Amino acid sequence: MWEEKRSLFPKNRRNELESSSSPTESPVRRFFLTSYQKFMKWAFVTKPGSEPLVRSYLFLRSGIGIIGVALPVVLVIGAILLDQRFELLDSMSSYYYSVMRDVFVGSLWAIGIFLICYQYDHLDDLVSTVAGFCAIGLSLFPTPPDCPPSNMNCATELQLRIGVAHFLFATGFLVALAIMAGFLFTRGNPEKEKVTDTDRKRKRRNNLVYRICSITMVACILLAALILVVPYLSDNRWHHQYHPIFFIEFIATWAFGWAWFVKGQTYSKLKAAIQRRPFIPR
Repeated sequence: MWEEKRSLFPKNRRNELESSSSPTESPVRRFFLTSYQKFMKWAFVTKPGSEPLVRSYLFLRSGIGIIGVALPVVLVIGAILLDQRFELLDSMSSYYYSVMRDVFVGSLWAIGIFLICYQYDHLDDLVSTVAGFCAIGLSLFPTPPDCPPSNMNCATELQLRIGVAHFLFATGFLVALAIMAGFLFTRGNPEKEKVTDTDRKRKRRNNLVYRICSITMVACILLAALILVVPYLSDNRWHHQYHPIFFIEFIATWAFGWAWFVKGQTYSKLKAAIQRRPFIPR
């Protein structure tokens, strides 16, 4: 009798009756099954409109930007917490001689490797590779140690020579990044017929950020060179008291970090994650 009555229902209704008549599924089993399906979809299913190669470039750009923005803050806070004293060193490079040496060197190597691996156009590849090798050179050729006021000539002749190489690598690093931000990042899309008005507005806004960051980096290079060359301004006692080189390097590092931060569309990715919607590279 039950089979005859059930056959009178539509197929979808019969399926509901069959599922309702089956034993209740364990909540724990349902949770793990649902979690596994979500993981498999996240790991192996490409979202609509996504481009894995573009996402890789954006990841590299965002990684470089995040390290650049975070490095000065991490060095200062880490040294204060580990040394348990509030003290700024004469420059960011001086943290090579502090408890934050590994963080400083590791961050420079990470930035250098990211820049060397970053391959876009031929010119981008060349400039980013130069910047990457300069970043690694910064860690291999440290700046001379900070000398206390009681012993202003504590650095040896070899340390001073290595310090010259450090300054040259730092200059090359920032000049290459300034070129990328001010000239390469601001180039337009060659397929102009595919560019919408919204894309043009976004590009103009981003280009303004790139140019400001590029000008800031160049200004920091010139100002640092001026302080180190002019006899009165190069007095170590003044550096030890006010730390002008540290703040110049801080600003320059943040400038290059924010340029790459914007180029990697990091804000758009964070916004998409907060709104729980797929991120589509632009």
